Amino acid sequence: MKTRKLIAKIGQLLEGGRKSKGPDRTSLEELLERLEEKEAQLAAKLAGEDDEDKAAKLRMKIKLLRAQRNKGREALESMR
Repeated sequence: MKTRKLIAKIGQLLEGGRKSKGPDRTSLEELLERLEEKEAQLAAKLAGEDDEDKAAKLRMKIKLLRAQRNKGREALESMR
């Protein structure tokens, strides 16, 4: 799944949780795993990147994914 879709999906889960009964715990855990995998893929890609512009874009995506994972983790902990 592309980065944008992952971020949009976690946003929907977190925002949707405020409107209804809350996000489903298992789907949130699954999405957090996907975000972690995507972050690892981007980190591996960053390690092999020589172009500074592309590396900066990858670092920004990694930073964004990390922030979304943290939000998701906080939401998951609040469900417990």
